[in-house]
Amino acid sequence: MERVITKIERQRRNPARFNIYVDGEYAFSVHEDVLIRCRLSKGKVLEGADVADVLQEEERQSAVHAALKFVRYKPRTRAEVERHLKDKGFETEFIRAALTRLQNYGYVNDEAFARAWVEERRRLRGKGRYALKRELQQKGIEDRIITEALAPIDDEDEYRLAREWAYKKYERLKHLEWRRAERRIGSFLQRKGFSLSHITAVLNELRAEGNGAPCDGDGQDS
Repeated sequence: MERVITKIERQRRNPARFNIYVDGEYAFSVHEDVLIRCRLSKGKVLEGADVADVLQEEERQSAVHAALKFVRYKPRTRAEVERHLKDKGFETEFIRAALTRLQNYGYVNDEAFARAWVEERRRLRGKGRYALKRELQQKGIEDRIITEALAPIDDEDEYRLAREWAYKKYERLKHLEWRRAERRIGSFLQRKGFSLSHITAVLNELRAEGNGAPCDGDGQDS
């Protein structure tokens, strides 16, 4: 059944959207990009399939706009955008189309995100490799990309950072019996994301320097 667009009206509250009237009655609204892409104009004849195609294009455009709004204020991973659009109720087809569009625009780039995340969390928070890996996994980054992002961190740098944190922590705990301080420092370093081998080596270094040695064996652990 053929129907005719009799009026196209720009919305006052949202000038980027247009109300479409068919046969003298309001039918639906579309974004201006959809209006142009589907070549909607007054007098255009629409068949049933035409309307369905327009509404599908509008849904695809809505998914893109929702995704763009989500990444506007801070970088996001592909998985984060996908979860956000799913929560918004978009179908898989439109989510994939939106992700492809954002990747083409350069707004979603998991490789760049992972590199920046590692650099910033390392510099500002002093995070170890394990913590960084865990955080990136939680953001849905692929293991291959995580491995590449962590590759510049060598064992020497990791040990040096763990040692720096351990000595800072010990300065606040050296009033305690050594075994208690040792446990707290070890737990702290583990939360920071350092490996067991690095934690053990750092604690051995602290112990070898005589930190807490006089207390070993004669303090009560509580």
